[in-house]
Amino acid sequence: MNTKPERLDKDGFPIPAGFDSNDPAGAPRTPRGPGALRLMRWVVLAGLLAAVWVHFDVGNWARNRIGDYLCQEAIRQYQQNNLPGALASLDRAVGWAPKHGRAVTVRMMVHLELKNWEPALDDSRRAAELEPDDDDWVGGRLKALHGLKRHRETAAFCGERLASHGEARTMLLNTRAYARALGEFELNEGLADIDEALKGDEQNAAYIDTRGYVLLKLGRTKEALEEFEKAVALTDAELEAWNDRIIELRMRQTRRQQIERLSKNLDEHRAVILHHRGEAQQKLGNKAQAEADFSEARRLGFDESQGTY
Repeated sequence: MNTKPERLDKDGFPIPAGFDSNDPAGAPRTPRGPGALRLMRWVVLAGLLAAVWVHFDVGNWARNRIGDYLCQEAIRQYQQNNLPGALASLDRAVGWAPKHGRAVTVRMMVHLELKNWEPALDDSRRAAELEPDDDDWVGGRLKALHGLKRHRETAAFCGERLASHGEARTMLLNTRAYARALGEFELNEGLADIDEALKGDEQNAAYIDTRGYVLLKLGRTKEALEEFEKAVALTDAELEAWNDRIIELRMRQTRRQQIERLSKNLDEHRAVILHHRGEAQQKLGNKAQAEADFSEARRLGFDESQGTY
């Protein structure tokens, strides 16, 4: 048998095979073929991609793009009056991108349309944290508090905004005055609020109605009725202008659902004023006129239990 002579160190001990890296007798190395080189390239590329992903926060960018798409889909559904579908899309958008302020704000608006007051209030708070410079959530919070009949909290929030922000002053004054009238507290202060608001917008039917309602709660019923008559006359003019506007919108092929939603908002606005006038007529003993106003208000959508008041 032909064997290879054993290698010895300087002291005469055998050297194990492969111990010396230059030992030709060591275990043979597996040559690096094309497959192994490709694997190494993929490992390096994966490492680079991972580094880029972390450095540029690609994951967050991708989630926000998905949030953008779902938010746009929700807006399309909203315009078609598919409110449940819009809400589902927005839930998914916020699920993908929890810090997507626009999606949270739009979801708040859909909740308001559905009269989901508590979720709308929660989203208004979340939107305030995500987009503090955007005032869309302010009106949403006020409407949600109004729907929940938390009148003192509504008035307090208006006071906070009035103290710290110069924007939308007349709207906030009107809202605070109306909250005080609904809650029947600080009525003289409420009258001062609405008088100041009307200085900036004398022909606003909603503001005139608020003044009438404060006067009604103060027991100044005849004065209140005069204000309600003015507000009704203004809404008559608004309704006539809206009917002309509908013709124009149809010629421009505006979606039927959008026209219906705008008409509904105008009807509810008019319903509240008519109901207030009915309350004044009732207190003055004018039963027939009161019942006529109450009946028309109900037809147009007045429903205190649903937040239309």
